[in-house]
Amino acid sequence: GGDEVVGRSVGQRSPIRRARSLTLLLSSRSGDLSTRTPPPKASAVYLLVVLNVVVFLFQKFSTLPMQSLFLNHMHPQLFQFVTSTLCHANAGHLSSNMFPLLVFGRLVEDEMGFTGLLLTFFICGAASNLASVALLPSATLSLGASGAVFGLFTAAVAVRVSLRDFAWRSWVEAAVFGQYVWERLRSEVTITAGGGGAGGNHVAHLGGAAAGIVMIMGLRLIISALEPKEDSKRLP
Repeated sequence: GGDEVVGRSVGQRSPIRRARSLTLLLSSRSGDLSTRTPPPKASAVYLLVVLNVVVFLFQKFSTLPMQSLFLNHMHPQLFQFVTSTLCHANAGHLSSNMFPLLVFGRLVEDEMGFTGLLLTFFICGAASNLASVALLPSATLSLGASGAVFGLFTAAVAVRVSLRDFAWRSWVEAAVFGQYVWERLRSEVTITAGGGGAGGNHVAHLGGAAAGIVMIMGLRLIISALEPKEDSKRLP
C-alpha cells in the first residue's frame, strides 16, 4: 500500500515524540552514526530493472552474440527460458515493460520479499515461454519481460485477496489493481482469440498471468498443509 499518516499533527505531538525527534536531529548534526537511519535494504525489483537495462545495453553496444539468449522455438535451450526474459527488441519495448515491473514488482516484493519476487518473476517468465513454445510456430524467436510481468500482475492481486486473514486495505488495493489487471487480461484474450497481433506475444502474456495465479494458490495450499503440523509440535 501507500504511505500512511497516523497520529497527531506536528504541533500536537507528545513530549516523548518531540524529545525523540530533537535527539535524532542533534545526533545527526553531531555525526553520531549509531542513531542515524540505517541504509535501505536491497530491493529485488530494482535489481531486476537494472539487469534488464544492462542486458539491453549489451545487446545494443557489444559485439557479444546476445541473440543466443533469445528463446529459439525451433531449438530451445533450457537457459533461454530464463535469459530471454531479460532481453528486449528496442528501447520502447524495454520501457513498456520496466514501468509495470517497477510498480507491480514492488507490490509483490512487499508481500513476498526479495527471494519471493525473484522466484515469481523467473518462474512466470519461464512458464510464459513454455506456453509460447507449445502454441506458437517453430520459426519464432521470443524475448522480453512481458510474460513475467503479466505473472506479477496476477500475483500482486492474488496475494492480497485472503478470506482467512481479512485486511480491508489489502482488499482495496486488490480491487484497484485488479481492475487494471482484468482489463489487460481481457484485452489479451480478445486479441489472442482473434488470431493474435503483430509484435506482441499474447500467448506468453496469458501463460505468465496463469502462472502467477497458480503460484500464489500453490503456495497457500502448501502453507495451509504445513500449519497443522506446526501447531501439533507445540502441543505437550
